[in-house]
Amino acid sequence: MVIKNCWHNRPIFSFIIKTLQEVGNTNHLTAFVFMTELLQCPGVVATVDEATARVLAGWFQHEKPSTVKLLLQVVGIFAKHGNMVRQLRILQPYVLNCCYSLDSDIVMETFALLRCLMEHLTWQHSSSFLIQLTFTLGPFFEEEPDQLRLLAFEIYRALLAKVRRTVLVFPLKHQVFNLTVLLVLHLEDVNASVAQVRGPGACASVSSSHGR
Repeated sequence: MVIKNCWHNRPIFSFIIKTLQEVGNTNHLTAFVFMTELLQCPGVVATVDEATARVLAGWFQHEKPSTVKLLLQVVGIFAKHGNMVRQLRILQPYVLNCCYSLDSDIVMETFALLRCLMEHLTWQHSSSFLIQLTFTLGPFFEEEPDQLRLLAFEIYRALLAKVRRTVLVFPLKHQVFNLTVLLVLHLEDVNASVAQVRGPGACASVSSSHGR
C-alpha cells in the first residue's frame, strides 16, 4: 500500500492520529507500527502539521520502550523529509530527554537518531536545539559502552562542523572549550574508533570553528 502510494494512505493516517488522541487507547502500539509504515509515503509526511506533532510529542512520555522507539523512528523520517522545521522543533526537546532514559536500548536509539539529525539539520533553523545538544553530550563522552561513546563523539564532530565563529559566544563558547579538554583526554581512548573520531577530524573542527 505504501509502495503504491495509494490515495487512501492520507485519510488512514489522519484516522490513526485521531485514534492516538483518544484517552485510554489500548491499541496504540499497532497504530504506531502502521503509522510508521505510512510515513514512508512522501504524500503522507506532507500532511503532518504542528498539531499532529504535538499529538506525537505527548506519547514520548509513554512508559513502553517499544512505543518510544517507534516515535524516534518517526522523528528520523521527518528529518529526512526536509520541510519539517516547525514540527521537529516541537519534538526535539522530547528526543533530548530520551538521552537520559533508564532503558539502554532507548539511549542507543536516541543517539543513532541524533547522528542522523546532524546530517539534516542546519544551524540557521535549529540553532537552539544544537546548542542544547552541545550541553547534553558532555557526560556521554565518559560512558562505558564503547558504541555509545563513539556515537557521542561522532555527533559532536558533526555539530562542530555546523558552528561558525560568529555564533561561538557565551555560553556555547565556554562549553566548546570544556568539551575540547575531554577530546584531548580521549586521544588514547581504549576504543580505537573513538580515538580516531575524536582525533584530527574533531580537533580540526574545533580550530576551524574558532577561526571562521
